[in-house]
Amino acid sequence: MQMDKESLEAQKAHAEKEISQLENRQKILLNRIRKEERNARTSRLCKHGAILEGVFPSVLDAGCHRQ
Repeated sequence: MQMDKESLEAQKAHAEKEISQLENRQKILLNRIRKEERNARTSRLCKHGAILEGVFPSVLDAGCHRQ
């Protein structure tokens, strides 16, 4: 009976450690996804800004110098 209880406690500890590792892995992957989304958004905004600057250069210059 004692050996069975120790074995179950060891399995529980192992399972808890594995859960912790998987939760940390999930956090890492979510951070990576967020970073990729930010990079994609930044790239998209820069491209749109470049297009607008190419189409309306004088309007953007006048808007930047107003204060």
